[in-house]
Formats: sequence, structure tokens, C-alpha cells
Amino acid sequence: MNTSILAHIVTLFKSIGEAIRYCLLCYITQMPWIYHADHKAFFFEPTTARRMMRQLYPQPVKNIQATLSARIHYQIAIILRLFFSKPVISTIIGWLQKSRLTKPAIIPFQQSHLADLPTPALHPENFSNFNSYFQRRLSECEGNRSLDAQGQQSTTCASPCDARTLFFEIDHAQKSTHNASWCFKGEKFNLAQLLGLSSNTIASLNQYPQRAEADQKKHKTQVICQRLCPFDYHHIHAPMDCHIQEITWLKGPLFSVHPSAIATKAQYFFQNQRLCLTLKAAALDLTFFLVAIGATAVGSIELLCRKEARLTKGDLIASFACGGSSTALVIPNSPLVLEKKFQQAIAKIGPGLEIFTHCHESLLVQHYPSKLDASQS
Repeated sequence: MNTSILAHIVTLFKSIGEAIRYCLLCYITQMPWIYHADHKAFFFEPTTARRMMRQLYPQPVKNIQATLSARIHYQIAIILRLFFSKPVISTIIGWLQKSRLTKPAIIPFQQSHLADLPTPALHPENFSNFNSYFQRRLSECEGNRSLDAQGQQSTTCASPCDARTLFFEIDHAQKSTHNASWCFKGEKFNLAQLLGLSSNTIASLNQYPQRAEADQKKHKTQVICQRLCPFDYHHIHAPMDCHIQEITWLKGPLFSVHPSAIATKAQYFFQNQRLCLTLKAAALDLTFFLVAIGATAVGSIELLCRKEARLTKGDLIASFACGGSSTALVIPNSPLVLEKKFQQAIAKIGPGLEIFTHCHESLLVQHYPSKLDASQS
């Protein structure tokens, strides 16, 4: 047998064995697994308060023959869940985390969540309380977060934060824009529900007569959902050169976006209190949205800029105070497509698994001519 064919077969069986091993470990440990596109490998996420989240967000009791204790536990969990989802509870937790008394909690947190020894910049003595550690600056984080050569181009879209990322595309050739929806954890959501805008308003965005009709049909709405963990860097940066057109605060509860909670009801992700920014990228003449989603124990979402502010890609926009949460990036009728390495990763692992992305990492690149290009040609 040809040695190259034999090598391909061996590689194939190694890949299958690796996938089976990860599946078994995830099933046994109940820990989510994340794909790293650069390393082309999976890694486990050390989920915080996993046992507590299982108690607060148990699977619904559907079996008629379920024991009385299981039913009581489920009802108690619902009551506690509703209690902790009140915004005032998260406000109190955020206030407590700003106390100097929380400083000793930094070392145990680092020991539990950092694989390597912390850098000198992350030494507990450099922080006055736990929240100041939680909101540490980008320069104090491990690894490189600078924009690469491609990321510095005005026609690309960078990741606004460190996160576990899911990519969705809404194909308007198959779905009506007015009912644009996508599937998240087995449940359907629409853009109007996420952004708090009318479907007609969203449908009219980024539709220009200067663009060729064939190109318009190829455009898809990009929805990028990013989940942050408590041990991540928690500032949000501008994904493109843009200015802020609108700032909208959408009221709601503060349920957890922990994997155990989302597994029971994915709509928590889009019902929570959230900050929706309407942004305009002049280089592409593109309107898009950046949504910061609150969660249980997130002290607050802090907006660090004002309406009409002009931002350069990488500028600070907002941050989360104490607690992991999520963001969503929505680009209606987008002329951008996924970076090649993420296309390859999704083709390899499937669309339902999270991919780790670094802040400032290029996510989307231009594929079709923009209005500006068309007017100059």
C-alpha cells in the first residue's frame, strides 16, 4: 500500500480517536470543550461554580414518575433562580466586590483558573480589590492582543473581546429578512428580539442601490455570539473604525449565561438586561450592532464612551464589572465573510461548538465590493 495513503488513514483514525476521547471526558466531567482554531485542537473550560449552577438550573422534570424530592428540588431551584435574577442582587454583589475585603480572594481565584503562574502584572498586590483584578487592563493579560497586519485594515472586523464564539449566518435567499431567525442551542431567535428594533428597520439596513443585485443576494446577516468566563479579560473593544449612532439600554432580568443554565433555556441569553450599540463603519458604509448582555452576579455593564463618539478599531467601548457574561455582534446584509481559518474550523468540528477567539483577532474580511468602492470605480 502506498505510504502516503497509509499515513492519511493513520491520521484519520487518530482524529476519530481524539474526538471520541474528548466526548467521553466531556460526558464524565460535564465540562464544556472549546476549539482553538490556531492550535487546531480542543481544550476544556474550567467552568466556575459548576456544582452550584447545576443546583440552580436543573433539567426540567418532565417524567410523571419523578420522585417527590426531584420535584421539590426543581421548584426550589426556580424560586432561587428568580431571586438571583433580580438586577438589585447583581448590583449588591458588584458593590461588595469593590470592597478591600475581597482582595484575599484573588489568589484562590488565580490558582483555580490560571493554568500557568500569573505574570508580575497580575500579582494580587497590584489590585485594591477583586473587581479591580477582574477589570484588569489588556496590557496585564497573558499573550499578544495587538492587531495583526490584516486586523489593522479598515475593511476587516476584529473580535471585540476574549471569548468562546459561535458564528451564525442568516441567508436571505432562503429566509425572509422580516422573519430573520437562527437556531441557538436548539431554540429559534430573531434579530428584532435581540436588538429591540422592528424587523422592518433591521431589514432596510445596508441595502444600497449602488450595489449590484447579484452581490446583494449573496450578502448574509452575520450574527456572532461571544461568551465570556469570569477568568477572561472583560473589556469590550471596537471591532471596526466606526462611530456610535445610538445607545439603547434594554431592560430585563439577569439570569446566568453559564453553560449549565443555557442548556436548560437558551432564551436567557437574549432576555437578559443588555446594552445595544448601533455603530456605523464609514469605510464600508456599514451599519452594525454590538450588544453587551448582562448576567447574574455581573455588577454592571459600564459604557466607556458617549453617543456620536468616533472610535478607531481596538478602542475601548465598555466593560463588565465582576462576573462572566456575553456579547453579540450583528451585521445585517453583511458584505463580509468569515476569516478562512474559522471557515475551516467550522467545516471540521461543525457549527454547534464554540471556538475560542482573542480580542483584536480578525473574524470577518471583505469579500464583495462596498458602496464606497462602487462609487469610486
